[in-house]
Amino acid sequence: MATISDARSIHATLSTTTVDIANLTQFWDAIEVTNRDTTNNLWVRFDQTDPVAEAEGTFVVPPSSAKVFQRGIANSAGVPGSTTLATMCHPVKVLGNGGSYSVEGV
Repeated sequence: MATISDARSIHATLSTTTVDIANLTQFWDAIEVTNRDTTNNLWVRFDQTDPVAEAEGTFVVPPSSAKVFQRGIANSAGVPGSTTLATMCHPVKVLGNGGSYSVEGV
């Protein structure tokens, strides 16, 4: 599991089917998640729980597409600048199959 932090945007590639934490270190009104993989779905959660493919509570971003999320994306205990899971502003957990993705605050 990799944790990648930035205030505005994160662009990364998953290591097989290991969950990444894309940590946006400031609060945003919405988050856009882009799946750059052309074959595999990307699975996303915003509640500090690891995403599981096709599981309840997990959002899907189809191959070569993007989704904007606006509700339930912020950690109520978030502290701007934090890189600790409990106090990250937006801990976006991402699961796929080795593909690349982007997480951007909008």
